[in-house]
Amino acid sequence: MTTLGTRTVCLYGSGYPHTAEDNAASGRKRCTYCGGPLTRFRGLWGVFVWQGTGRYPATDAQSMHASVKRAELARTGELVVRWIPDWGIS
Repeated sequence: MTTLGTRTVCLYGSGYPHTAEDNAASGRKRCTYCGGPLTRFRGLWGVFVWQGTGRYPATDAQSMHASVKRAELARTGELVVRWIPDWGIS
């Protein structure tokens, strides 16, 4: 099993320009955009065949990685990268 990664995200925003970092070691506690609190999740980035359903169970992953950068490097063709929280990893 791959070592779990950490994903840090703003509680008030789901994407840019709100803070979202992969394996950040900055210790930042607030979103740089809105000042909202940050939360950390443990999990892995999975590489999947695109389904179009929005459901990507860990058992269907072609590979799993602790960072989004490594997952993107492993992705080819019609494959997509999705976050798998630690409670979704069997």
